[in-house]
Amino acid sequence: MKNEMNMNKKSIITVLLALVEMTGQAQVHYRLEGYIGNTEISDRMEVRDNFNNVLIDSIHVVNGKIEPIEGTIPDYAVCYLCGGSRPPIYPVFLGGGTTRIENVSSIHPLLSGTPLCEDYTKFQSAVQQANRELMMRKLRSGQTKFTVKLDAEASQQISDVAKDIITRHHSDVLGYYLLREGAINYIQPTEWLSLAERMVPWLKKNPKLFDDYSKNCKPLQEAASSTSVGCKFVDIEADVDGKTFKLSDYVGRGNYVVMNFWGTTCPPCITELPVLKQIHQQYASHGLTVLGIPVNEDAEKSRQAIDKYQLSYPQLLNTQDKAAKAYGFVTIPETILFAPDGTILVRGLSMDELKAKLEEIFPDNK
Repeated sequence: MKNEMNMNKKSIITVLLALVEMTGQAQVHYRLEGYIGNTEISDRMEVRDNFNNVLIDSIHVVNGKIEPIEGTIPDYAVCYLCGGSRPPIYPVFLGGGTTRIENVSSIHPLLSGTPLCEDYTKFQSAVQQANRELMMRKLRSGQTKFTVKLDAEASQQISDVAKDIITRHHSDVLGYYLLREGAINYIQPTEWLSLAERMVPWLKKNPKLFDDYSKNCKPLQEAASSTSVGCKFVDIEADVDGKTFKLSDYVGRGNYVVMNFWGTTCPPCITELPVLKQIHQQYASHGLTVLGIPVNEDAEKSRQAIDKYQLSYPQLLNTQDKAAKAYGFVTIPETILFAPDGTILVRGLSMDELKAKLEEIFPDNK
């Protein structure tokens, strides 16, 4: 009888442990519906988890309308829809209810239906609003040509919204998506690192995400923080045609230096080149050096672009990814202004902000 009671106790404990394990592996329900923005498309598309690169499901699109699908996944997911005759659609957040794609004007969808989707749409609206207000400010000041880079005021508007959303989503994929790519260009590095620190306990539950954060995202932001305004420049060197060239050949030698990271296949970068050429012509004889640094390109490809666009100011070639790692930027163009002693005066400048700053430094050369 005693043995039977012990057996029953063991069975009950086994069942309880199994229930605890099942609770720890609770699944999240999702449903996906809506439109992809083109009534001429009828196709099948895959739904893939972006961070873990696994297939979640597939959808059938008929005349632009998604035939609804639903199922369960281990956790909330940020996905992309791919395949068929149109470009990928990204991001699409699944989990916690019905995700509805309202419209896809480019690759970015308008999402609704779940808390993650609603807050993502709130972020996208903030980006659009900041761009509209920037355009209105420029029009009121009489400008008719617009650069693609946001000014400090517009960036701050977006940053405030993004930080609020990330704080509220510090333990789900929306928070990490915004931190990793959606809002990374708008949040100051020290603030980014603080927000990320709060997210670490959740990231550790997904080894792949934590590895990505530890090896890729965090080091870049630490580099950006150590090269923020008021910090000394970090040297970069590269070998070209058997010779070694360094950033310190130009920075910290008594001149102001405008350092512009750019790429030959980057349209926004190419848009800035005429402005940089004009700045070089205007200020070269007044103690200013303009220095271009092509990113992730071999020297010959850079030389072809330098000839094509007739760039007469100096270039530091063949740095590959050294510049991004040293100065912690994830997109180009990126422009930094150094003081004569090599201290960083300003970084992340639009061309309008750069011109205004140079007029302040060189008031007699407007």
